Amino acid sequence: MTYGRHMADRRHGAPTPPTEQEVVAEDWSGRDLSGRAWSATAFLDVESGNWSLVGLPGADLRRSSLRRTSLAEADLSGARLDRAVLRDVDLRGAWLHKASLVGADLRGTTLEGIDPLTVELRDATVDVAQAITLAEALGLRVEI
Repeated sequence: MTYGRHMADRRHGAPTPPTEQEVVAEDWSGRDLSGRAWSATAFLDVESGNWSLVGLPGADLRRSSLRRTSLAEADLSGARLDRAVLRDVDLRGAWLHKASLVGADLRGTTLEGIDPLTVELRDATVDVAQAITLAEALGLRVEI
């Protein structure tokens, strides 16, 4: 069985790999997944509080909603997160080169370390502290 229609677009137009199984509507919050491995699997509506170190380069996450989640050191390079809700998400050390966050709600999310010159942030919603962080990342001096 192939569920490839659920997979993220691949880099340079490479075809989506076929999947052999689906994990659907599960809540993994607080579960220890260390030592577990999945291959050729489509994850649909799976909740987890910790997605640190996950590799999602080029993922299509438009209009997704992630709240109180850790994506620390995750590879989100080239990911499309347009109009996504990323509230109170830990992005420390995440790779976001050429990611698109157009119109995303980023309030409460850690943005330290994000290079606003390599991430598309047009029309994104941020709080005052985040606006200062982004301005400083652009080399601006912020005086209040």
